[in-house]
Amino acid sequence: MRANDWILLLPVAAAAGLALAAAMQPVVDPRLLFLDPMIAGVVSGECCRSWYGFMSTLGVLIWIGTGMVALFAAVLLKRLDLAPTIRLQLMFAGLISLFFGLDDVYLFHENAAPKLGVPQIVVLSAYVVMAMAYMAVSWRRIIAFNPALFLLAGGLLGMSLAFDLFGIEGSVTTIVWEDGAKFAGIAAWASYHIGFASLAVRSSVGLPEGAGHGASSVHEPVPSAVRVYRNS
Repeated sequence: MRANDWILLLPVAAAAGLALAAAMQPVVDPRLLFLDPMIAGVVSGECCRSWYGFMSTLGVLIWIGTGMVALFAAVLLKRLDLAPTIRLQLMFAGLISLFFGLDDVYLFHENAAPKLGVPQIVVLSAYVVMAMAYMAVSWRRIIAFNPALFLLAGGLLGMSLAFDLFGIEGSVTTIVWEDGAKFAGIAAWASYHIGFASLAVRSSVGLPEGAGHGASSVHEPVPSAVRVYRNS
């Protein structure tokens, strides 16, 4: 991995550290930090505290922020009439991010869908199919740009899904592992796609990676940009 690739792992490490701190702190029931704020209020038996759902809310903010960055980059590339397959990937990633963020806000797969008669397993299966469709569209660019980080995001989100399906409902261990892995996975997803969007936009206007940080020329070759655009 190149230096810039390692830098993209820092948000994941920070997210994992924050999740670990939230799980191990001795002050409050860690479930109340990881659960959705409304569910945390039900679990605690008293409503409400500003810190209920602290980790869950941060995760939603990261989902939404990532979605907006990816969609903005896609629109910018569209306006410049550049890289149609890359902007398709960014648009797809942005919509997925926004959808998952809204799912977390409104508890669609946990509460809303089952109340509408759609089993949770059906909704989660649809999410898996959506992710596979995204990878089918984007696999060449995923391989070209930091595939290890993308696989890390997928692995952590997959681990969260496994705890969601097979863990003991309501268990502190299940909730902490499920939502802790999910939070770190969201951070990895965000780091990958924000880094990818930055590279796509910089390359489209002829800026090298690291421009503004000692880059000598806007015409300096961008190796990872070449790999990405060659696969676009």
